Amino acid sequence: MSGRHTKDELVNALEHHDSVVIMKAGRSRQKIIDALTLANRIADAKYLAYIGREGEVVERDISKLIEAKEEAGPYFSLFVVTRSQRGGR
Repeated sequence: MSGRHTKDELVNALEHHDSVVIMKAGRSRQKIIDALTLANRIADAKYLAYIGREGEVVERDISKLIEAKEEAGPYFSLFVVTRSQRGGR
């Protein structure tokens, strides 16, 4: 799904699906982190940017993004959210 969706739409998807990919995370990164927090899915998320390109980033600890307090990320970034245990809804 697109990071351009509303926070409520993001939270709804995160609460109702075991796996969610949120693309176009750049300018929406903080909103997405807020939605992950509200849906209690921070531990299930990974942040990826510039995959397959110079400067590739794979962040498995979203709390590092929260601590950095940067509002936006690069255009070519996304969140991959996978529930470690199924049926946790």
